[in-house]
Amino acid sequence: ATADLVELSADGEQLGRVVLPNMTKGFFSPAACALGDRVVITGGYEGTFVEAFDFGGGGSWLQLPSMRQERLSHVLGVSDGRLVVASKSFSFSMLVDAYDPREGWWTAVSRSPYQL
Repeated sequence: ATADLVELSADGEQLGRVVLPNMTKGFFSPAACALGDRVVITGGYEGTFVEAFDFGGGGSWLQLPSMRQERLSHVLGVSDGRLVVASKSFSFSMLVDAYDPREGWWTAVSRSPYQL
């Protein structure tokens, strides 16, 4: 699978583009965000994959620990230095997990008892 990083201005004009080397896995319905010197991609439907492109460590893809479960239409962000992934589950309840790069594993943040 391939990934390109595109920098956009506030009005949507393309300012720059970086073509990254091929990833080690293919992703279907992924999410991505920046974490320090890395761009992290989590792979979505029918996948728990997590890869990071490390700009500071030689410019290569690293495989990170898999998410705790598959994700469908998920979002990915950073809070307090941790990756946070949120999505609905296949039973349509809300799932939120966090990955702490210092600890090296995913933990459950919340499980909503409400159906979406």
